[in-house]
Amino acid sequence: MNSNAANSEKMREDAQTVLLRSLEAGRLPHGILLHGPNLLSLEKTCLEIASRLLGVEIDRVPAHPDFHGLRAANKMRRIGVEDTRELVRQIQHSSSAGDQKVAVIYDADRMVRESANTFLKTLEEPPPGCTIFLLTTKPTHLLDTVRSRCLHFHVESDEAEVSDPNWQDWLKTLAEWIASLAAPLKPARVAEIMFTLYGLASRFEGLLKSAADTEWEKMEATLPVGVSDEQKIALETGVLKNIRQRRLAEMADCLCLLYAQRPDDAGARALHLSLGELEKTGGLLEVNLNDTAAIEYILLRWLRAWSQR
Repeated sequence: MNSNAANSEKMREDAQTVLLRSLEAGRLPHGILLHGPNLLSLEKTCLEIASRLLGVEIDRVPAHPDFHGLRAANKMRRIGVEDTRELVRQIQHSSSAGDQKVAVIYDADRMVRESANTFLKTLEEPPPGCTIFLLTTKPTHLLDTVRSRCLHFHVESDEAEVSDPNWQDWLKTLAEWIASLAAPLKPARVAEIMFTLYGLASRFEGLLKSAADTEWEKMEATLPVGVSDEQKIALETGVLKNIRQRRLAEMADCLCLLYAQRPDDAGARALHLSLGELEKTGGLLEVNLNDTAAIEYILLRWLRAWSQR
């Protein structure tokens, strides 16, 4: 295990240790918000605590009659109010096999406002013997009123992302392309610059899909029996969007690194404009703008910003 993976595992264990210590002392909070960069790591921590609460092995937790999960559904990845009401109804019932119940809301940031408001009273006054977990990679997207009713625990990922050589090659080409824009833009170079731009855009979507397929295959193998097709669609869509977000962040890092090598006022203006375009277009991608068209647009705006410095 490399040092980064070891540190991540230690941080996950730290959150888990605190929760287990609280459980043993009879002080486990009723509302627990687990947040971090990887949903699988959050779920792993949650299931460890749930297995102690329910008195079963961790692999039997998802099928336990007193374990209740709520997931986003379909490509919109929304947790609707009716599903939320159904979860509330389930946990109001008496325990089936003991005196403890566990409720888990996966990707809790996907709750629509009405769903979150519906769940607030349950968070304030949970049923006796019920522990509620909210899992999210985007805690700031939760309503303040929801966050304030939970104790927060950060869980680092213990899944080290495997470096994709094809993506690293893409980033290298991007860096070289941006660096080339610093030279005077002569007519003879325009065709080469545009050819590289459209080549980068056309490759982006395929690289994104390949990485998402690999990560989804790993996640799908861990899903418990009973996850619906609509919930799987939501999870798969979430995997794609999370990887896309990481890829855009790496593009931003590439820009910042190049600017740092030769900082000046003109470069600072170009960097500011370029990061603004990246952020704006990243928001549009969240509402299903085509990936290839989006990257083309970003790079054309970058071309304009850096060639005019």
